[in-house]
Amino acid sequence: MDGRTVSGSRAGNSSGYVLFGVLIGITLLGVGLTAAVTLWSQAVQREDEAELLFRGEAIVRALERFQQDRPGTLPETLDELVEGRYLRRAWLDPMTGRGFRILRAEEAAAPATSAAGITGARPRPTNPAGEEFEERAEEEQRPEPDAPGAVTGITGVVSTSDLLSFRTYEGARRYNEWRFEAEVSAAAGSGAGRSEAPGEERPGTRPIR
Repeated sequence: MDGRTVSGSRAGNSSGYVLFGVLIGITLLGVGLTAAVTLWSQAVQREDEAELLFRGEAIVRALERFQQDRPGTLPETLDELVEGRYLRRAWLDPMTGRGFRILRAEEAAAPATSAAGITGARPRPTNPAGEEFEERAEEEQRPEPDAPGAVTGITGVVSTSDLLSFRTYEGARRYNEWRFEAEVSAAAGSGAGRSEAPGEERPGTRPIR
């Protein structure tokens, strides 16, 4: 056997081993980078989650202080809380970088609707006069925003992200289910629009004579 043929065969085998080792190294590097990116994204999400918890609870506390100072009223915007120095800033949703979905008292007071979108779904009468009367009756039962005793305004916020959360918040495991909502004061709207009859006494007062 020619010596040059043997040495050439050994050189080819060595090149094959080197190439195989390079491919293994690239594969391991890719796996390592993927794991690093996954860990980094999870760490970022955990930070955003903690920030969501901080901002949401800060907004709830601001709403509670607002109600304490102004019984029977709620702010219409987050900016109103900032202007009144109840909140440092009108924060955005840290999970999306956009605004929170605002929870309002009007939504909580609205009657629940069925899947068809009709309250207490029931067959409508064929008589046009009867149908018109029924619609008017429903409108009369619906609370007007400016009616005495009706409270309007912000009651809380919720994220718009549907990602699964790392922690559970009040039984919820998705961020768009984390409701940061202040309890509306029981005194809200009480006594609004009420006038006393002549000679009627309020608690702790006497009629003017």
